[in-house]
Amino acid sequence: MGSSADLYIRCESSSELAQIREHYPAALMEPGARFAQSPVLRTARFTVAAVQTISDQLQREVIFLSFSSVSDSLQFTRCTPGKLHRHLQHGMYVEQGMWEEVEGDPEPWEPGAFFPLEMTLGFDDPQDQAQKIRMEELYKRHFVLQGETDHFIDGRESARAAARFHCLSGWL
Repeated sequence: MGSSADLYIRCESSSELAQIREHYPAALMEPGARFAQSPVLRTARFTVAAVQTISDQLQREVIFLSFSSVSDSLQFTRCTPGKLHRHLQHGMYVEQGMWEEVEGDPEPWEPGAFFPLEMTLGFDDPQDQAQKIRMEELYKRHFVLQGETDHFIDGRESARAAARFHCLSGWL
């Protein structure tokens, strides 16, 4: 899988899945998952407002998760009715390698996905002490800020970390 764009809708029973399928006929539910999965056609940008609207209409928690392993881009948006919990957009629409949009509170899966221990091993380049200092500060902080471009993420593995944490269909 080189790229993916899916909507995940909180689902706890077969009757709930039937209700979800009234709006999203292609929705699938994997045993052990907490969210039904429905593919999204990437014809336009999928916004926070779109995810929030779906959550409000269905009265369910909704996650939009998209990534590309070619560009190492990622979009993760999680809403419950009336509330945006987290929105992350890395290298999707504005600039490759940049945290384009960051809203809400960091989630528990983020430090392991965005700040893996092995990444700290390459900070010893004596030619760029300023970069080394920025990276050390970033790794101590353990959360991302909008506009940052200082560190590499793996789009697919970051999506996998979010998906496994939330028990999303198709990732278990």
